[in-house]
Amino acid sequence: MARTARWLGLEADILVPEDMVPARIQAIEAEGAQVEVVRGSYDDAVAAAARRAGKRHLVISDTAWDGYTRVPGWVVEGYSTIFQEIDGQLARLGARQPDVVAVQMGVGSLAMAVMRHYRVPGRETQVVGAEPTRAACVLRSLQAGELTEIPGPHPSIMAGLNCGNTSPLAWPYLRDGLSAAVAVPDPQAEAAMRLLAQDGVVSGESGAAGAAGLLELLTGAGAEQNRQALKLTAESTVLILSTEGATDPAAYTRITGRRG
Repeated sequence: MARTARWLGLEADILVPEDMVPARIQAIEAEGAQVEVVRGSYDDAVAAAARRAGKRHLVISDTAWDGYTRVPGWVVEGYSTIFQEIDGQLARLGARQPDVVAVQMGVGSLAMAVMRHYRVPGRETQVVGAEPTRAACVLRSLQAGELTEIPGPHPSIMAGLNCGNTSPLAWPYLRDGLSAAVAVPDPQAEAAMRLLAQDGVVSGESGAAGAAGLLELLTGAGAEQNRQALKLTAESTVLILSTEGATDPAAYTRITGRRG
């Protein structure tokens, strides 16, 4: 957002929760934006942004609330280009569509884009959604059968997914489309980062969460039943989405032993 505002010659105020690490704040400020640290969680930052909506402020958020769905819908449409590009690359390679897609959820907008692309008639792709154990608002909502908040603070290292509320725009797609939802502990995210690094993929804590979720399902309790439910075999293909690089370089080096 900060970079796009700079390209367009617009001022940008970026509101972030108080647990955002300095490296990420500095990266935003380097794009010319003004960063405001909001006391509290991501959800508190969203609420603070919503209060600014008016003639002088256009609020850009990927989560929806009552009366605010148009822009989050655009965000989902933007995410959808990822999967159009993947389809094109697979077609050029002569490869088939993935059997399983692993996606990190947060408020659920990226996962909603996954559902709209893969969970359609004629496709049998399974979708696994992952989120931090300490911010598993989608999983909690699925268990309750309705949108359910997980109050903060949400102290997971997967900072980009530390959300206490599922977007109501995404909720119907997640409720009806997820093949599995899993809460991921921080050590599993770190393990996924190291595995991806071994294959030359630089992925931060939130970026590796989808891979971590799939690993949790396939190596933890009930692994064999999960494999059967997802129809996973040795011949299956899996699409894993990595949504960030080493946005906290010091943490990345500490976790993986490599430079981002």
